[in-house]
Amino acid sequence: MSSDPPIPGAPAPRRILSMVSRHVGGVAVFWENFRRQFADVDLVYFTQGPRTFFDDAARTLHYNAYDPLAHVYATLARAVRPDDYDVLVANERFELEFFLWSRATRPIAFIVHTNHEHSYGLAFRHAAGVNHFFCVSETAEAYLKAQGLAHADAFQYSTFIDAAPAAEKHRRVLYVGRLEPDKNIRETLELFQLLKTRGYEVRVIGVGSLEAEVRAALEPHEVRIGIPRAEVLREMAEARFLCLNSYVEGLPIVYSEAMHFRLGVICNYLDKSAHRVLGDNHLLHSTPDELLARMESFAFRPAPAPLRINNPALNEAFLARLRAVAPPRQPRPVFRPGTRLDRMPAVFTPLVRAFRNWKMNRHRAD
Repeated sequence: MSSDPPIPGAPAPRRILSMVSRHVGGVAVFWENFRRQFADVDLVYFTQGPRTFFDDAARTLHYNAYDPLAHVYATLARAVRPDDYDVLVANERFELEFFLWSRATRPIAFIVHTNHEHSYGLAFRHAAGVNHFFCVSETAEAYLKAQGLAHADAFQYSTFIDAAPAAEKHRRVLYVGRLEPDKNIRETLELFQLLKTRGYEVRVIGVGSLEAEVRAALEPHEVRIGIPRAEVLREMAEARFLCLNSYVEGLPIVYSEAMHFRLGVICNYLDKSAHRVLGDNHLLHSTPDELLARMESFAFRPAPAPLRINNPALNEAFLARLRAVAPPRQPRPVFRPGTRLDRMPAVFTPLVRAFRNWKMNRHRAD
């Protein structure tokens, strides 16, 4: 494993930098596990806050959403220098465009996490600046290649869990993830109301912009916002079903976790890669009565190999592929973030913030 002492005289391992939003979600879980497994992987977080500053102790950039991006990126660049690393890995727009803005000379890899324009659009927009695209699903790989992005392919990964399935399962259905429109939360809430009338317990676990809507639809004990990961795993260990109605998923980590805890997965869309991980343990939507009948007769069957939980060899193979990403052969196109407001000097930051606040308040009033 890469955490073993280096062999004398061997070349130093290539250092990897990844950045990820600090919120409950599979991307953060994946990289936190990856960092624990490999000493040469560095992880930096970012999250919105009332002001823009970098917290060295927490390795987190707190940024004000109304600040110009040039100011936000400059604050981050004072603490994190991309060219100090050998390979840069972006998971979303924020970190990808930071790497491009910094004019890093190191190879950049971008991970396509969803089968949606949200990820595809970024891939096509910055194709000239990214050295390799790694896809969590075969659907994304096939789509990008069909559209001319030859430097894209799928990969497999593992996460790590110490907890085991509970000896006694509750008649409970969980949603675990971001509370955002792309996760199809409203349809999930409608289904949960039906399940409650048929004797099932329900839980919605996560964080996001639809928190108020979720709280209004369910009882207080049925909503778990921002709880520690240990509690998330305990809820999964005790449940019988996971419900994830998103239409854009590639292969969410929560599917692998569901297999570990022997849950049935209720969903209305299933990617080819996800189907291989879940095996027969998925319940695609049909009529309510048919779905409920299938839930009553559900019996878990071990999912096909390779297992995605506690399988370090999968991550070792992916790390080797990251290290093999070649550096750029020619200078990258110059990237300038956002609008003219985003490119204003830091001296205008308070003015830009005040103007954006005014615009946002005016929009909400309308």
